[in-house]
Amino acid sequence: MRESLRSGVIQNFEVAYELSWKFMKKWLAYNIGNSMVDGIPRFELFKLAMEHGLISDSEIWFDFHDARNKTSHEYSEKIAEFVFGQALIFLPYAKTFLETLEKKI
Repeated sequence: MRESLRSGVIQNFEVAYELSWKFMKKWLAYNIGNSMVDGIPRFELFKLAMEHGLISDSEIWFDFHDARNKTSHEYSEKIAEFVFGQALIFLPYAKTFLETLEKKI
């Protein structure tokens, strides 16, 4: 049962992370210009998001990106536990990002 719950948390983390960075990119493209965000590496996107007040810590968001990538490339018990832990850390950051977006829209 624990493995099923963990798998569900990981899957929801993957979806929430993907939607979050895509909304960051859309907001930045609309507000500072598509040419500023089109084709930039994810770490640079997070830095821009931080500079424009969307997030408070670009490095932790890149850690979430790394955790998300681990779920796509290989899967083991060790990686599942790591990503599960990152998902738990991600939740308050995602909530804060959503609240910030709602204030800026």
